[in-house]
Amino acid sequence: MASSELELEKMPYQKFKDSPTIKYYTDWATFDELLGYMPEGTVGWIDIGTLKKSPTILLKPDGFEYSGINDIGVEKFSRNALKLYDLSEGKVYAKHFLRIDKYISLLIKEGEKRNVKLAIIPPKKGSSSHHLSIKLERSASLNLEVIYAPISESSLSSFTLEIDGEGENKIKILNLVKAPNNSPFFYETRILGRGKDDISVRTATSGGIIHNRADIVILGSMSKANIKALSLVTNNNRADLTTNILNDSSQGIAEILVRGINAGGEIVHRGTLKAETNSIESENKLRSYLIKTSKNSINHSVPILEITTNLIKTAEHSTDISDIPEDILFYLSSRGLKREEAVFLLTQSMLIDMVEDLFENSNEAIEWSNNFLKNIRL
Repeated sequence: MASSELELEKMPYQKFKDSPTIKYYTDWATFDELLGYMPEGTVGWIDIGTLKKSPTILLKPDGFEYSGINDIGVEKFSRNALKLYDLSEGKVYAKHFLRIDKYISLLIKEGEKRNVKLAIIPPKKGSSSHHLSIKLERSASLNLEVIYAPISESSLSSFTLEIDGEGENKIKILNLVKAPNNSPFFYETRILGRGKDDISVRTATSGGIIHNRADIVILGSMSKANIKALSLVTNNNRADLTTNILNDSSQGIAEILVRGINAGGEIVHRGTLKAETNSIESENKLRSYLIKTSKNSINHSVPILEITTNLIKTAEHSTDISDIPEDILFYLSSRGLKREEAVFLLTQSMLIDMVEDLFENSNEAIEWSNNFLKNIRL
C-alpha cells in the first residue's frame, strides 16, 4: 500500500469541531467500505421532479450527460477546484473527492435566470462519485432540482454540490430522494451568499440509507437563508440529516425546519444555527419535529443554537420527538378516516407545505405529492 493510501486510511471520519454528539450517528463505515469499489452496471431512474422540459444533467456511474445546456464546463479535478470543501475534513470526504477524475461546473452570468434538473443515476454494484460547482454572478438566479430515485436497489452514489454567489442572488434547491430499501446515498450541499441573497434549500427523502447535509453561509446584509426538510423512513431505513446555517448578515433571516415521519426505521437530525458577530438585528429560528408511527422507530434530534452577539432581533429553537398526535388522529377519525389514511394526510400536508410555491395551483401540488408518496407505507 502506498504511503498516501496509508495516510488516507489513518484519517478520522470527521473532525469534532462544534459538537461531539455527531460521532454517535453517521454510519461512516458503510460509505467508507463502498467507496473502495468501482462501479458496475447502471440502475434506471424515475423522474419524480416538479420541473418540466428543463435543461437536464444526468450523473451516471461512467460519467455524465447533459441536454439543453450549452455552456457547462467539464474540468479536471484537483484540490484547488474546491471552494467550500476540504479533503482534510475526514476520510469519507477525501475518498469521495479523490475518486473524481473530472467534475462539471456552471457559470450563471449577471442577471441571468436558470432552471436546471439534475438526476443522479447509481451503479448496480460498487460506487460512483460526482461533484458539481456553480458560480453565480451578481443578481443571477438559480432554480435547481436534484433527483435520486432509482427504480430498484442499487449501490452507493456520492455527490457534492457547491454554490458560490457574488451577491443579490436568488437560489432555490429542491432535493428529491426516493430510495429503495437499503440503497445508500451520500449527498452534501454547501452554499455561500455575500449579501442581499434569498437562498432556499428544500429536501424530501424516503427509504434507503441516506446521509444528507446542507450548509449555508450568508454574509453582507439583508440576506435570507431557509432550509426545510421532510424525511420518511420505514422498515429499518435510515435518514441522517444535517442542516447548518451560519448567519453573519446584518438584518439577515435564517430559518431551519425539519420534519420526519418514522415507521420502523431511524431518523437523525442535527441542526446548527449560528448567529455571528455581524448578524445585527437578525432573525434566527431552528425547529425540529420527528414523529413515530410504530414502537420500533428511533428518532434523534440535536438542535444547536449559537449566538455570538447580543444585538440580534430574535433567536429561538425547539425540538419535538413524539408519537403521532392523538388530537390529529381523533379529529381525522371522527371524519371517517382510518389511522393509515390519517397518517398519509398528515405526511402529504407536510410535503405540500414544503413545495406548494413551486406549483401554479393546489391541485398540481396534490397530484405531485400523491406521485411522490406512492408505494410508501407509513
